[in-house]
Amino acid sequence: MPELKPDQVIILDNATFHKSLKTQQLIASAHCHLLFLPPYSPDLNKIEPQWANLKQGVRANHNSDLTLHQKLDLQLVKMSEP
Repeated sequence: MPELKPDQVIILDNATFHKSLKTQQLIASAHCHLLFLPPYSPDLNKIEPQWANLKQGVRANHNSDLTLHQKLDLQLVKMSEP
């Protein structure tokens, strides 16, 4: 709170405590504004493309002899290769 300056816009995700009355009051007391991200905004979350790659790789591995953990390990190794 001490770093906030009047009229700054605070961008938050939709965590329950972000939407609490206390949070809203604290931000208002600093004369700032709240802006909430859309409920699902993968383009604004930098890890989403990595999760998409991981899931795609696991789905593509149709070897039924492997467990889910083995498929994940295999895909993580592939993703870490240059």
